[in-house]
Amino acid sequence: MTDKTQILKTFDNTRLMDVIKNYRQYDYDEETRQSALAILQERGISVEDLKLTGNFENQQFNEAEACYRSFFKNSLIALVFYISILVISSLISAITFESLLTFSITIILSLLSILLYMMFLIRSFLDHNRLYKLIGNEYKTCSVTIYYLLGVPLYLIFYFVFKKQMYDEMKQIR
Repeated sequence: MTDKTQILKTFDNTRLMDVIKNYRQYDYDEETRQSALAILQERGISVEDLKLTGNFENQQFNEAEACYRSFFKNSLIALVFYISILVISSLISAITFESLLTFSITIILSLLSILLYMMFLIRSFLDHNRLYKLIGNEYKTCSVTIYYLLGVPLYLIFYFVFKKQMYDEMKQIR
């Protein structure tokens, strides 16, 4: 028997249920969760009992995790378009265009990149806002305005800050 299992055996049923339900927030692995589950089963509490009482999975955390994954995906796509905007803008200012076709294609690509960047920026913001609502915090209107005003020029910084911030705040969900 491992030391973890010995420690888990000292927990009361309520604490073991909390371990099973919130093991990811406590940074426990699946093995620890299974050990806690086995101990509860020895004490007469089945998986079905845990599911019926809502102590088998943390649905709010699962929703928050889905928001986080969606935020990460949308933010990454927005970051790619942000970088493409910077590259295309550099090309437009650095290259003299000999043909109208080349210039037109570059402008169209630039506008398309801006449009897609804004679309994925808004989607990532909505995911971020949805996570905050799950946690119980809501943005103030001022925060939304600042996000949009500063989001474009400082997006590279916001991307990493929000990603870390969201992950840390997800762990607060119980």
